[in-house]
Amino acid sequence: MTGRLVLVGGSVGLCVWLVACGGNRSPEPDKVEPAKKDLGTAVGETAADTDALREANTAVNAVIRNATDCEVAKPAVAEAYTKLDEVDRALKTATGKVTLAALRKQVDRVAEVCP
Repeated sequence: MTGRLVLVGGSVGLCVWLVACGGNRSPEPDKVEPAKKDLGTAVGETAADTDALREANTAVNAVIRNATDCEVAKPAVAEAYTKLDEVDRALKTATGKVTLAALRKQVDRVAEVCP
């Protein structure tokens, strides 16, 4: 009986040791090369997106300010959607696209309340 206990204990210990030492290591995932842009290009794209998003933000703010008065909000919603579509075509960065999606969601909420 003690022989079996030692054998089972040793097997468990060996398994723990193998896992801890990397015996169960999965192969490395394929490394994805980031897009190669020089710093000047990245900064320029970010600055252009910031300017474009400033215009979109102004239109969305008009919608949010007038959300309690649907008669005033409806035309602002239409104008905001037009501006958001225009800005969407001009955006160059992923961060800009995510920010625009958040702004669009704000307008969507007001549009649901004021159909």
